Amino acid sequence: MSVDYEEWSTAIDKVVDQAMNIAEILDPPIDAMLLAERLKHWVLIDNALEARGCRKQVGCDSYILIRHDERNERMYFVAAHELGEALAANVCRDTGEVDYDCIVPRLREDLANRIASHLLCPNPWFSDDARRCNYNLLRLK
Repeated sequence: MSVDYEEWSTAIDKVVDQAMNIAEILDPPIDAMLLAERLKHWVLIDNALEARGCRKQVGCDSYILIRHDERNERMYFVAAHELGEALAANVCRDTGEVDYDCIVPRLREDLANRIASHLLCPNPWFSDDARRCNYNLLRLK
């Protein structure tokens, strides 16, 4: 199993593009909670959570639970991360070499974070803008 950075990015971009098309989100800005709900992952705020967020499967329904945060960006990232966990198996499958069930938990978290970043800022949509602002996130924002 040898997948390089570019192959991971290509697989992530493909899965993100599919998710955006299914959700009918075709241009920025990306609302991760709306994206999740359009992909049939119901988002609920649960201030009793110890963690920032988690994903629960109840029967056929998938729920993303998020603890409230004054910073909306934090809540959007949590929703995108949890959605990333749901999409990670698809990314692994698209590499053609990685079995999701064999990935250690830390790498699953890292993959979910990468997917979340691509969901919130899809490469095909923002790559030219990122280059123009010299990859300065505050300027890009």
